[in-house]
Amino acid sequence: MLEKKHKLNLETTKLVAKQPDLLVKKASSQVNELERSLINEIEKKITQFKQQFATQLATLHAVSPLATLDRGYAIVSHHQKVLFDAQQVNTGDLIDVRLATGKLKASVV
Repeated sequence: MLEKKHKLNLETTKLVAKQPDLLVKKASSQVNELERSLINEIEKKITQFKQQFATQLATLHAVSPLATLDRGYAIVSHHQKVLFDAQQVNTGDLIDVRLATGKLKASVV
């Protein structure tokens, strides 16, 4: 009988030491902490990607032909080929001039 009491006390002590309710609370707390950490990391990554996107967009706009037109330049073409030299056309040729807003047709003089 004494052995059974001792065994019962030993098992009771093991159970109390484990305290399932506290283990569940601790695990739940760890899950909540991990969730907050994950959310913070995701938010950091989103912010980082937004900054990278804005930088790349600004770079793309800076090298865009349309940005060049916005600064007052024009794209001049003849027969759908961009002109780089006045010698590419002859007097009287019709040329197309693309501006930032709109297009013109002109005659070479």
